Amino acid sequence: MNIGEKIKRLRKLRGMTQKELGIALGIPKDTASVRIAQYEGNYRVPKKERIQDIARILEVETRCITIPDEHKEDDISYLLLEMEEMFPRLALKKDNKGRLLLDFQNHKIDTFLGQWNKKEMNLRMDL
Repeated sequence: MNIGEKIKRLRKLRGMTQKELGIALGIPKDTASVRIAQYEGNYRVPKKERIQDIARILEVETRCITIPDEHKEDDISYLLLEMEEMFPRLALKKDNKGRLLLDFQNHKIDTFLGQWNKKEMNLRMDL
């Protein structure tokens, strides 16, 4: 996923329009949605400072927009091992249907996942 796709995904996750994001960045109203569309379509790449502003407005770390994500399904084992190192309290549990679940036992991550789940459910209901 490239930078433009990440911006679009995060913007939609936050329930913002292109125009709203552009205005929040200080872009004039009449060109705000065009500029964000250019970023999202990869016709323009925002400068480092602009990416930092976008990340702040979308309430994410800058690296969520800038770090390449070329992971494939085969990489999941490696990623799980990395997460185990990063989150020593990480636990694998089964729910009542026998599905395996990851429990990070980390307040910040739990809060994010709860918000993400709520937003995801709302988006599905809108479809």
